Amino acid sequence: MRYRNKAFLFTGKRVKFRVEVKGIQYPQNSELHRFWSALRRAFCCFLKNLFMRLIIIVFLLVLIAGCKTAKNGLFKTRSPHEAYADRLKEAKLEATQMGKTWLNGASRALSQPVGVTLPFREQGYFPPDLAHASGYSFSVNKGEEIVVSIKTTPANKVLYFIDLYEKADKLKRVAAADSSLPLMKFYPGKAGVYVLRLQPELLSGMGYIIEIAASPSLAFPVKEEHKPRIISVWGVDRDGGIRSHEGIDIQAPKRTPVVASADGIVTRVGENNLGGKVVFMRPEGKNINLYYAHLDEQLVQSGQRVKAGDVIGLIGNTGNAKNTVPHLHFGIYENGAIDPLPFINPAKKEFLKVAVDTARFNHYARLTPGGTPVKVIGASAGNYKVISNTGAESIVKNSLLTFKPLRTINLKNEVLLTDGRGAIITSFPKGKTVSLVASGERHLFIEADGVHGWIEDADVPSR
Repeated sequence: MRYRNKAFLFTGKRVKFRVEVKGIQYPQNSELHRFWSALRRAFCCFLKNLFMRLIIIVFLLVLIAGCKTAKNGLFKTRSPHEAYADRLKEAKLEATQMGKTWLNGASRALSQPVGVTLPFREQGYFPPDLAHASGYSFSVNKGEEIVVSIKTTPANKVLYFIDLYEKADKLKRVAAADSSLPLMKFYPGKAGVYVLRLQPELLSGMGYIIEIAASPSLAFPVKEEHKPRIISVWGVDRDGGIRSHEGIDIQAPKRTPVVASADGIVTRVGENNLGGKVVFMRPEGKNINLYYAHLDEQLVQSGQRVKAGDVIGLIGNTGNAKNTVPHLHFGIYENGAIDPLPFINPAKKEFLKVAVDTARFNHYARLTPGGTPVKVIGASAGNYKVISNTGAESIVKNSLLTFKPLRTINLKNEVLLTDGRGAIITSFPKGKTVSLVASGERHLFIEADGVHGWIEDADVPSR
C-alpha cells in the first residue's frame, strides 16, 4: 500500500511527503528532512557514547579483577626465595619432611632471629641434612647504608637466598637477592631495626662467611689526604645558647678542596650572613639537601651536575666564621636540619675476627647451665652459634659449651635412634659402645660413628 502526495503541517508550513511501505520519502531541503537528520545524528552519537561507556566499564571491571588478583600474588614481585619456595610447592616437596623443615626454618629465621651488633662477621656451615635458615636482627641509624657481603665454600656452586626485612608493626621485605649477587647494599633513609635471612637451597651443604655493616651513605666532604678534623658536632650551643649547631664543622687548611659527597645536582650557590659563601646540592636518589658553608670560593654553578668527589669549593671562614680557624660547616636538611654525622662518619669500625675453633662446626656440645645438647653451626668473635633440637638458633660464649662426652656406655638392648621429634635416624645393636653427650628426662643424647640422636634411658645399663 502506498500513500502519495499527502500534506503534513510542520512548524506552520505545509510540506509534501510520500509514505511507502519501504520507508519515508520527503523533500531533501525540508525542515522535516533536517529534523530526521539531526535525530539520526543524535542517535548515532548516543550509540557511540554508549559503546565507549561499555568499553570503559569493561576496562574498570578487568582492572578491579586485576587488583584483586594482585593481592593474591599474581602481579606481585616475587623474591628469589619466594620463587624457589613456589617451585618446591609445585613439585609437592612441601609435603615431605625435608620440605616442611626448609619452609619452617625460613619462617623461624624471621620470627626468631639472633640479635647482633654491627659491624658483624660470622663464619659458619649449613649441613645439607639440617635444611635451616639463619636470621640476624640489628639496628641502623638514619643516614647509614646496610651492606651485606657473603662468601661461600664451595664458591659459586651453591644457590642461596638473602632477604632483608624492616621490622615495624610487621615485617616488610625491603631487599632480596640470591647467590648471583654476593654483595647487597640498601639505603633505608631512616633509623630502624632490620632482620636479615640467609638460607641455602634444599639439601645443599654450604660453608660461608657473612659480613653485615652499617656504613655511611655519603662520602666525607673533605678528602682524607688533607687530614680533615671534626671540631664541632651537631647540637652544640651557639650564641650563648640562643641556638644550637645544625651541622658539623670540619677543620682543614684554608682553600683545601671541598668535594661533593654524592652524585647529584647543585641547587643553589649564594652568600648569606651566617654561612658566608655557600653551596646547596641534592644527592641523586635521596630526599635530602646538603649544605656547604664558610667557603672561601665556590667552584660550581646552580643547576650543575656533579659526581661524588668533584671539587665544588674551597675551605674558608666567610660569614660569621671570620674570627675562627678555616673550616667547612656541613649540614643536611630534610624537612629541617638533621644530624649529618651518620651520613659521613669517617670513624671506621673493624670486623672482629673469629677467635674460636671452627673445626667444632657440625659437632654437638652441652650448653651450661642445664646440659642441653646443641649443634655448633657457626662462630663470631669469641662466640659460637648453636642450634637446638627445636631448630632455635642462639649465639653463646665459648666458655658455656662443653664438647667432652659425659661418658661411654654399652647398650644393653638394640635401640632406635631418633631426632627427638619422632623421626627414626637409625638403629644400634645390643652391646654397641656409644658416647653419652647429654642426658634429659627419660632420654639420652648419644653419638656413635658420627651419628647423633636420642634413645630411651631404659636401654642403658645403670651405673
